[in-house]
Amino acid sequence: AATLKSLNTWFLDLLHTEPPGKKVRALCFGLFESAGGCQLYICGANSYDEEDSDWVCNPDWAPEARYAPFDPVSKLWTKLKRSGDEPWVIAQAVATVMVRAIFQDQGAEFRKLTGLQHVYIACGFDDGDLYALRTPLSPAA
Repeated sequence: AATLKSLNTWFLDLLHTEPPGKKVRALCFGLFESAGGCQLYICGANSYDEEDSDWVCNPDWAPEARYAPFDPVSKLWTKLKRSGDEPWVIAQAVATVMVRAIFQDQGAEFRKLTGLQHVYIACGFDDGDLYALRTPLSPAA
C-alpha cells in the first residue's frame, strides 16, 4: 500500500510538472536492472503499434522525473537474485499490478491534467517483452 501511495504521488507530481504532449498516444512503464536492483520509469510515444514494440524505442516524451520510486521491489530483486530465483518475474508482476492500480486511482486526474482521453499503456523490461495493459484509459477495441 505504501509503494502504491508513493507511485500515485510521483505520477501526479509528474503530470503537474512535466505532462505528456497532446500527441502522445501510448505510455510505457519500463523496467531495467540497476545497481540497486530494479528500476521503473515512464516514457511516451506519439504512435503505437500493437504488433511491434519498437514504438517505445525513441520516446517522444521522456520527462526528467521519469524514474519512479520502486525501492521495495528493488530490495526484493536483490534478495531473489541472491537466492537463485528469477527476480524479473516478480518485478514484472508487481509493476503491472501497480501501473494498473495507478490508472484505476488516477484515471480521471490524468485526463484532467493532460487532456488525453485515451492512451495505450504498456509495461515490460527494456530487454524483454512489452505487455499491453487494459485500463480505464484504454482506447475502445
